[in-house]
Amino acid sequence: MTHLHLFTKYLREQKRYSERTVAIYTQAITSFFRFAGAEEEKACANMPPSMVRAYMAKMMEEEFSPRTVQLHLSAISSFYRFLSRQGLSSSNPATGLPRPKASKPLPDFYAQSALNHLLDSPIDSSYSMQFQAHVVIHTLYATGIRRAELTGLKVSDVDFLRKLMRVRGKGNKTREVPLTDALVRDLRLFMEGRKSQVDEQELHVDAPLFVTTKGNKLPLSYVNKMVHAVLDGAQGIPGRKTPHRLRHSLATHLLHNGADVFSIKEVLGHSSLAATQIYTHSDFKTLQKVHKQFHPRSE
Repeated sequence: MTHLHLFTKYLREQKRYSERTVAIYTQAITSFFRFAGAEEEKACANMPPSMVRAYMAKMMEEEFSPRTVQLHLSAISSFYRFLSRQGLSSSNPATGLPRPKASKPLPDFYAQSALNHLLDSPIDSSYSMQFQAHVVIHTLYATGIRRAELTGLKVSDVDFLRKLMRVRGKGNKTREVPLTDALVRDLRLFMEGRKSQVDEQELHVDAPLFVTTKGNKLPLSYVNKMVHAVLDGAQGIPGRKTPHRLRHSLATHLLHNGADVFSIKEVLGHSSLAATQIYTHSDFKTLQKVHKQFHPRSE
């Protein structure tokens, strides 16, 4: 087993990173090896910091975003840190290297009135892919869960009695997210309709909550297409139509309506408060706009 295989095994089994994250780290490290022009074993044993600096410089010359350069540097640093702990490398060539500063764009979100109009519009609630798409949109916005968290939901994860949803997030951590009365109604209708259409064995507690036309778990790309198709024809929803923008929208609307940042952190499943505080900047933009519009000394 190669050093890289050992590292990816460590990421999956001990760090519990998602397959997408493991693939990104693998691609970054493999790309670095190609740039260094060295076999893996040789690159692991003796890699000077100057080679990592040259790799970063090349990425920036090719106009990779600072965030992408940071990600590659993090992957390389994590890889050599792992090797050092295993006694497979005497040093980490990425240690102490300056990281390019990446700007943090403010979260992009939809207007609350537009989403309310969309979700309150009459729709045929009999079981169909169209109604499922409506419930998926409603779930993403009402709970703020991630796209991958949505596709991982099981039938048993919805607790109608307590009005909550059990969600498995990053690092396989489980959290409970409250459900609104409106979402509970939609989920009940969806589940009742689904029960009438499929074999009872197909709807066991471990079955996926949302499915393809063949009854399989939704692929991530399927969710993207579903969200885009529904939002594309909706009134008052310009710009990108993505699941993550619905998550941004919930966080922003909760903050605008008076929720504290600590509660929003728990709902979103952020591991640190810093990840949630970006929404406070969005709220400050709103405050600036109101201040400028209504201040008696504003020009």
